[in-house]
Amino acid sequence: MLIDENGDIVSLELGGEVYEGHGRVVPIPFVKLVDVRLEEIPEGVYIEPVESIKDNVIYPLKYSETLAFDVYYGPGEAFVELTERRKFWEGYVGLDAYAEALDAVLRELERLGLVRRVYTEWSGDYFVCEFTVPLPPYITLEAAVAAMRKFLELLVTAVRRSLAELLAPLLDELMAYPPLEELTEDMSKVLMGPLGEDC
Repeated sequence: MLIDENGDIVSLELGGEVYEGHGRVVPIPFVKLVDVRLEEIPEGVYIEPVESIKDNVIYPLKYSETLAFDVYYGPGEAFVELTERRKFWEGYVGLDAYAEALDAVLRELERLGLVRRVYTEWSGDYFVCEFTVPLPPYITLEAAVAAMRKFLELLVTAVRRSLAELLAPLLDELMAYPPLEELTEDMSKVLMGPLGEDC
């Protein structure tokens, strides 16, 4: 492993191949990592298993259909990072509500000891979230990625459940309005009333 004067990883050799580092993270194609155990990752290094690296372009693994998680693995943990931008958000429910629900769920998971070091920041356009998930150091990266895919899938489900609870009072209020058919009849009467008076 080669580290520069700032403590950033320049390169890491694994299985006879050399991979370029980015800060404390070294992206490596997942197929090269399946048998590597978390305890074999050097202290202070995070490995990012990726689909592939072609012409210096990194194609990350996908962990969720809803949220753009990046997951990096160190000795005995996964570090999860999420950055979402309001201008690119495509959910039916706004990013503000998703951010609030995710923060609430992560705080509960932190209280239960399932995640550590939860950090969230909302700038109005960017929502940033980071946390670590403790993992057994003896498991392979293949097992760790499988566990994190399932864990993050369950996390998204928990966030959706939390969203339902956040939005329930609003939905109750909205469902109290008359049905569309009744409203369109009322609109028609309002418009026809003045016309009838003019005749």
